[in-house]
Amino acid sequence: MTLRKTIGVTLLINAPVDVYKYSDQIFTILNKEIAVDTPTPKMDFTEYEGRYDVSYWGGEEIIIPVKGKFIMMSVPTTVVTIDMKEYKYIKKDVFRLICDDDKTLGEELVFERDEKGGIKNIRSLLLKMIK
Repeated sequence: MTLRKTIGVTLLINAPVDVYKYSDQIFTILNKEIAVDTPTPKMDFTEYEGRYDVSYWGGEEIIIPVKGKFIMMSVPTTVVTIDMKEYKYIKKDVFRLICDDDKTLGEELVFERDEKGGIKNIRSLLLKMIK
C-alpha cells in the first residue's frame, strides 16, 4: 500500500459563486515552489510580515517571509500567480524583486521606519504603502 499525501481545502462562502475559482487560487499558493537561492535562508524577516494598505488602489499588499526572502501578494485578486512576487534581501530594509522570467533583480523595495524603529511604510518606484 502506497501512502499519499494530500491537501484539502475547506471554503465557507455565503453566496452562489464558483467555489473552484477560490479553491484553485488557494492550491496555487500552497503549491508554489520557493527556491532557496539566497545566502540568507535562515534570516528572520517577520518584522516585515503583515498587511500593507494601498488604499489609493483599493487593496492591500500581504508580505509573507519564507526561505530568506519574502513573498508579496496583492489582494483582492482573481489571479494569484500574477499578483504573487518574490523579493530578495539586499541589506537592512532593502529588498529587490526577483523577476519571474529570468530571475534577474528588478525594482527596489525599501521599508521606511518611524522614530521608534518600527516599520511605517514601504517605498518603491511603483508604489507607496502604509502599514
